[in-house]
Amino acid sequence: MKKMIDTISWDQDVTIYNKVVLKQLGIAFGIPFGLIFLFLAIQYISDMNKGRIVSFDGWQYALLLIGLWIALTALFLFVVYRNRFRMHYEINDDGIFMGFAATSRKKNKLVNIATIIAGGMAGKPSVAGAGLLAQSQQSVFLRWSQCKKYRCYPSKNRITIYNKFIEFMIVECTQENYPVVRDVISKKLPKY
Repeated sequence: MKKMIDTISWDQDVTIYNKVVLKQLGIAFGIPFGLIFLFLAIQYISDMNKGRIVSFDGWQYALLLIGLWIALTALFLFVVYRNRFRMHYEINDDGIFMGFAATSRKKNKLVNIATIIAGGMAGKPSVAGAGLLAQSQQSVFLRWSQCKKYRCYPSKNRITIYNKFIEFMIVECTQENYPVVRDVISKKLPKY
């Protein structure tokens, strides 16, 4: 089989608090906490319809703890990662690889191990599971067959790869390699 493109490889700093990452965090936090809020609202309406005295005892504590947890998570990410982590990308005939660069990989591995240990010591299997899941997702390789389309953001040197439904991968390019990466991806995928 003839090789169509050479492997393109680079490292790039990615900010945690950018629009795409914040949107994904919003989905990750918004869905479960939105369901909790919906449950509480249904409970409130049900109690009102039955003529019960509605008390917010306990609710304010739950909502306060949820807000505190989100704020502490954001603060933790900012302190540990300083709003940046370094990613490594490779593109070739087979697909696209994205993983943490060596400097960020070590820090991320320590955070994931600390999460696993803390979850185990606290008797919270879901926290330990989240740490295990995060550790297993240190890198991702997408075959071109898994990708359906792409969208370019030239002002940010960013290309987003989609599957049928969602943003699948965000490719952060350098200013110098953006045109080359865009051209390679455009040969493999239709534009969004």
